[in-house]
Amino acid sequence: MNNKTELLIVIIIAAFAIVFMLFSTGALGDLTITGKAINICTPVSKDTDSSFFIKGTSTVSGCAAATVSDFCVSPCVVGEYVNSDLVYFNCTKGCVNGACLSSTDINPSLAAYCAERVTDTCTPTTEICNDGKDNDCDTKIDCNDPNCANNPRCIVQTCGDGDCDERNEDCETCPEDCGICPPVCDNTETLCNDGKDNDCDGSMDCSDDDCANKPSCNPYVVSGDDLDYKGYIIELKNPPLLEYKKNLEIYYANRISQSEITSQVVREETNAQILSELDTYREQLEIEHLTAKSEIQAELELSNTEFNEKIISEHKEAFNGISLDISDQEAESLKNSPSVKRIYPNYKVKAFLIDSVPLINADQVWDLTTGGTPCIEGGGIGECIKGKGINIAIIDTGVDYTHQDLGGCFGSSCKVKGGWDFVNDDGDPMDDHGHGTHVAATAAGRGILDGIAPEANIYAYKVLDSSGSGWSNDIISAIERAVDPNQDGDFSDHLDIISMSLGGWGNPNDPTSTAIDKAVDAGVVAVIAAGNSGPRENTITSPGTARKAITVAASGKQDFIPRFSSRGPVYWFYENGVINYLFKPDVTAPGVSICAAQSSQDTIWSILMDRYQYDTHCLDTKHIAISGTSMATPHVAGVAALLLQAHPDWNPIDIKNAIRGKAIQIDNDYMAQGYGRIDALKSIQSSKLPIAHLEPLKQDSGITQISGSAFSTNAITYKIYHGKGTSPDAFTEIYTSNILVINNYLYNNFNTTILTEGHNTIKLVVYDNQGGQSEDRIVPKAKYHPPLISFISPINDGTFTAGQPIVIDVSASDASGINNVVIKANGNILIIDTATPYYYVWLSAPVGSHVLVAVATDNAGATSYIVINITVNPANRAPNVSIIKPLNNSVFTMGNNIAINVSAYDPDGSVSYVAAEYSTNGSIWNYVGVGTLSPYYFVWNNIPQGRYIIRATATDNQNTKSYAYTNVVINKINIDQ
Repeated sequence: MNNKTELLIVIIIAAFAIVFMLFSTGALGDLTITGKAINICTPVSKDTDSSFFIKGTSTVSGCAAATVSDFCVSPCVVGEYVNSDLVYFNCTKGCVNGACLSSTDINPSLAAYCAERVTDTCTPTTEICNDGKDNDCDTKIDCNDPNCANNPRCIVQTCGDGDCDERNEDCETCPEDCGICPPVCDNTETLCNDGKDNDCDGSMDCSDDDCANKPSCNPYVVSGDDLDYKGYIIELKNPPLLEYKKNLEIYYANRISQSEITSQVVREETNAQILSELDTYREQLEIEHLTAKSEIQAELELSNTEFNEKIISEHKEAFNGISLDISDQEAESLKNSPSVKRIYPNYKVKAFLIDSVPLINADQVWDLTTGGTPCIEGGGIGECIKGKGINIAIIDTGVDYTHQDLGGCFGSSCKVKGGWDFVNDDGDPMDDHGHGTHVAATAAGRGILDGIAPEANIYAYKVLDSSGSGWSNDIISAIERAVDPNQDGDFSDHLDIISMSLGGWGNPNDPTSTAIDKAVDAGVVAVIAAGNSGPRENTITSPGTARKAITVAASGKQDFIPRFSSRGPVYWFYENGVINYLFKPDVTAPGVSICAAQSSQDTIWSILMDRYQYDTHCLDTKHIAISGTSMATPHVAGVAALLLQAHPDWNPIDIKNAIRGKAIQIDNDYMAQGYGRIDALKSIQSSKLPIAHLEPLKQDSGITQISGSAFSTNAITYKIYHGKGTSPDAFTEIYTSNILVINNYLYNNFNTTILTEGHNTIKLVVYDNQGGQSEDRIVPKAKYHPPLISFISPINDGTFTAGQPIVIDVSASDASGINNVVIKANGNILIIDTATPYYYVWLSAPVGSHVLVAVATDNAGATSYIVINITVNPANRAPNVSIIKPLNNSVFTMGNNIAINVSAYDPDGSVSYVAAEYSTNGSIWNYVGVGTLSPYYFVWNNIPQGRYIIRATATDNQNTKSYAYTNVVINKINIDQ
């Protein structure tokens, strides 16, 4: 081995530095150094690190001529040792995607060593055109490859097919497919939440494999880089008022049913008793809040003023808790507080982005009376069904009530009868964004364009700011206001419908979803957007994850499901670690290029139109056509208003049953369409349907119970079926019964061995004797257990020194096998490892605190993660030491004492001690003294004649030593005499 190689090894081992040098010939054989620039060809294997490159010149076809010191290095071995030698490999045939063109492109003498470490990154095959790889090895990928010129994915596609070309080439000419066009991809990092194909691989957001472990795309991974939140929502232990009220109503209903006295007087007395007990319970909640705030304030050691400034909002009706603007550390300190039940981040939420009325047959409903006969506008007599008297809460960016389609005014005598601005905390919910106005007009507008329920009333609750963003606590406050509009504690005047076209990260148990479920229990129909994070599964956002909400996906006017519409199912962990699966969405509704009112204070849509040079106005300059599940949701809210006018005695479950049960199947994928696209006419013409409800399975192995409800006022029969997958082609009946069941066991002896690997569908169908039929589904995933994962090294809160290699070693196991382990630092992927051992050597960790995350995905798709923290401290610098006295080569006479004066200081710590020694030969040292405090002064006496070396050793608090030397001569007599 030559000297340059040995020097490189010594420097790397001793100083952990990044070294660039010319590696020429040696014991490993001749190496012809070739490659291309790092920004074109970057090593990605776990055996490499981008800090290591080799100088040289490029002579290879396919690699850019190198004029700098950055070169493509084979992913075989960089920074690894072979027979004690640090080995580098090079690409002699060119490189593709950060790796050598061929696995044979390595130094021949080490081919055997690399055989198991290198795989061909480019074995010539047919170009696939959509996989992000250079299959045919011509350095051109997908649609940039001439071989893909005629591929359907790479040519301009047909307008109206629902597929916005992934390269955006047909966006301008097909707005009905694409909506507002995103910019052309620019080969930047995928953001996973901006609706753009940033990295030009044909996939955007959660459909991009790079986003598989982002929180918005995977519920098991939580990263501050992707989830924005403001403080925390503290759930207290007692149930909220609405839950307590429901329990009281059930209790007294059971008492009345067991009594022979059922007079109106008894019922009125019972209602009065319920209201009285609610007042008492409200006082108990007030005391609980005061106690909790006192405990939390004491735990956080805050003054009254400081604590009051941290209170964002309080909730008692639909959710019992307090929203606080506190840090992660402060929230952690409250976990064991006596009053605290759970703590949730106060997540940020955001808005989701003429011919749809007849598409869902709403215009035919307008021609009917509540009795189903033609109304006066339909050529008959009687009042038409247009939503009259129904109150819809639009929880959004506010509503521009000055728009002609929305009444032109605000107040009790106007279409927009009331509302509140939770963003600015005032009574004027004017829309300064545009989203809420479009939503409100779609649901209940009346003017140039009529909404689905043109005679319904609107209550505007502004919870999103001018950028379209808001916070979970304001959403909860708006839900509670919809349940109790005048805030008098009497919920009987609740609004009829909540329409919410917004969402954020969450699950069915989070505070916002919980509040929605309580509002439904109080009698409010909740219609929520599924979200725009498709087409990956499990991308529905909260509160669309609420169990009792009607969750709405989007469909096109030609009854297709657009890519952007979020897909189900919803799956999440219960506290006991069991994964649960909720069937969502419930239905689809038109959500592509929907024309409705544009706010006079519109900001976002005008900006988008200016940016992409596409005018989305429709009819006139006061209406705009936009797309999203936000636009689909008010269609369903409007249909719910029509149903409530036609059937005022129906409760939210009846409304949901009629909308789901009469929907039209437009797609084979139930996780995309739910029960189908809504049909207002069929729902209106439906009789009251029986109740079918399934609870998630408690376990996915052994014998368990299938629980839920099968109920009707008429006689029923219910059947339970099993099918494979989330959208089975066929079902097998596994149980039948004719017994009414309410929130109990439907089937006691369900043998889970019939569940196939992966997703399954359990379907409950309830038939009544009047021809009514309802169904519900759950989608359990068999043998879906998360893998076990742990860090072998480093340990949590471990400390390192700058320049020190950090070996990140992860253990992961699962019965189905591990598919991959992702190791991340501070949200950035270091490696995606597919083979054991799962590790990465981090050679360039900067000084500071770092969060390491390891995410394991098994072969069944289950994911687990683990998080640790480490700290990298600056490299310790040695202390500075010098001998002030005696001067070098000083001469002394025997019998005289010699004063040794030493100066020492440490630039990044402290000097622990200074030692003075002497030697006659530089190898054996004799002790003079040790000092721990400056000035360091020593006296050397009884010195024989001779020549001596004096050494001063300074040792710092990291046990790093520095040395200083001086020479002296001791004579027998004074030579000057």
